[in-house]
Amino acid sequence: MSDVLVSPFGCQLWLEPDDTPERIDALVAQAAAAGLGMLRIFITWQWMERSPGVFDFVIHDAAFDAAQRHGLGIKATLMSNAAPWHVGTPGVLQAFTGFLDEAHRAAASRYIATSVQRWRAHPALRQWLLWNEPQGSGKDHFDSNLPNWRAFLKQRYAGDLAALNE
Repeated sequence: MSDVLVSPFGCQLWLEPDDTPERIDALVAQAAAAGLGMLRIFITWQWMERSPGVFDFVIHDAAFDAAQRHGLGIKATLMSNAAPWHVGTPGVLQAFTGFLDEAHRAAASRYIATSVQRWRAHPALRQWLLWNEPQGSGKDHFDSNLPNWRAFLKQRYAGDLAALNE
């Protein structure tokens, strides 16, 4: 990762699965012309791994490469809680689940490792966002997660219910 940053300001570059490298380059060029220094992109798991173990990097590579050409940095957001259909999760584009079922963790680990290996040395990479909006939304009802959640709460609040309820 480079430490050079033209501007501390940036924007979200929303990528679509049917985007072309030319369209992405044009959008990145506009961001650079506007004086921005960073682009946040979602490393969208559903669009990268449409079949188990088969990854398509075209649109994400195009964003990283265009950012490098135009002197912008990338803030890459991993979306491991929004898995593709074949993993067995609800498959919504931006899931707000707090945790995956244990049965989904191997696939999520594969997606994360593949993404990190792909772009960790790219000159445009400035930052990884490990989880988009990790607040959860009441959809975290996997029974296998309850013992982990309880252990976290017990450690975090040391059994102090008043602190937990603040």
